[in-house]
Amino acid sequence: MYGPIFEARNRGVAIRNYFNLLRKVAEWDRDAYELVQVGFWDAENGVLVPAKEVVDVNIPRFEDVKQRKFEFEEEANAK
Repeated sequence: MYGPIFEARNRGVAIRNYFNLLRKVAEWDRDAYELVQVGFWDAENGVLVPAKEVVDVNIPRFEDVKQRKFEFEEEANAK
């Protein structure tokens, strides 16, 4: 089951927003949630363009984010 979609400027912002939402979820229930990309917002034409398939976003574990023991994919690839 999918929840409401939200728009984020980039993958890093989407992950940060996702973890902010998870803070409100009981710790034992966090594994029930996952972040997926269903498409992208075309700001020029004002439409949501669906992805060819739902993309599971590769994200660090909540505990690692809390302790700052991770690098976002973009940061890791820039090194």
